[in-house]
Amino acid sequence: MVATLIVFSLLFFLPLFVIPVIVSPFEAPKVILAEILIEFLVFVHILRASGSESRSYLKTIIKKQNILYLSLFLLSLISLISLQTPVTFFGNPFRHQGVFLLWHLLTFSILSSKLTLPRIPLIPLISLAGLLLGTLILGQNEAGRFYGTLGEPNALAAAAIFIWPFAFFNPLSSKPWIKPLSPLITLIILILSGSRSALLAFLIQAIFLLLTRFKPAATGKFTLLSIILITFSLIMPILEGGGWFENRSEVWSTSLLAGLQRPITGSGFGNMEYTLKETSRLTNNNIQYQYVDSSHNFILDFWVQGGLLGTGLIISTVFLSLLGLVRKKDRLLLCSFLGVLTVMSFNPISVVTLLAFWYLIGQGFSLARRDL
Repeated sequence: MVATLIVFSLLFFLPLFVIPVIVSPFEAPKVILAEILIEFLVFVHILRASGSESRSYLKTIIKKQNILYLSLFLLSLISLISLQTPVTFFGNPFRHQGVFLLWHLLTFSILSSKLTLPRIPLIPLISLAGLLLGTLILGQNEAGRFYGTLGEPNALAAAAIFIWPFAFFNPLSSKPWIKPLSPLITLIILILSGSRSALLAFLIQAIFLLLTRFKPAATGKFTLLSIILITFSLIMPILEGGGWFENRSEVWSTSLLAGLQRPITGSGFGNMEYTLKETSRLTNNNIQYQYVDSSHNFILDFWVQGGLLGTGLIISTVFLSLLGLVRKKDRLLLCSFLGVLTVMSFNPISVVTLLAFWYLIGQGFSLARRDL
């Protein structure tokens, strides 16, 4: 019960957490609270493992220690041993996405994979409504985009993309006046945020749900179709070009070159900002004059920080998790996962989205083992 409550809090209430009196009121408090709650989750599992059924419980934990998790952990150790910078362990002061957070996320993924969250009717819907309320209260940034309790428009939209399928599939959705609420609230948030990547994610989710509604036996094919759509959509920023400020195609090309500095094991987790800055100076592009600490694509993040090993591990992790969800034909989790993958392919990633991503990864592994 306590473990379930912690996971619920991390997924549905952490996006609403803000401390308005500090310098960085949005992301930093969320990271710190997330790490504290994950450590508490570990403590709860330790207590359970020390009980009367400790042997069988530990056996289930060990079974879930997938080689991919261990490999990512070992790869992150290289960052600490041979590639350490002042931001490697805790990350930069704004986003705190260093090795320490990565270890917490891996732990969260493993432990939450033991839990199948009950579909409590109102929690996801309340979370969505809270996001919308915070969006309206906190107003717009200098570009006229609403940022809500996430502090950044794309991060706000990504949170809504993850949450709305949980509200859509809740037990109250059979009532005709409730079912449209979650997509409606989500669309309002997406429009206010001005996030085109999130609108694309929502479209892919809607297509997936529509197709699987009429032909559930073809869930695997429709999942593959969605992945193909996500992949082809990556060409849009390249064709569009974009403005001088954080042009995605320029950030992506810089990230590709940055990964070539250490193509096998990468430049170290948490060192993204340093690596991109160094590469941009060598190539003399506009990134050197901007503050960029992300490649705006989660696979490129692993390419820069973890090299070929990291890239191969994260792609394998996503593939195997999706495979597990497809075998279960879990439309809710697949819908949410496809949306999260889409927004993570275009934007810097907040801790809220990272928690959603690693939770879904863990659920896919859990379901895969259960069905085999």
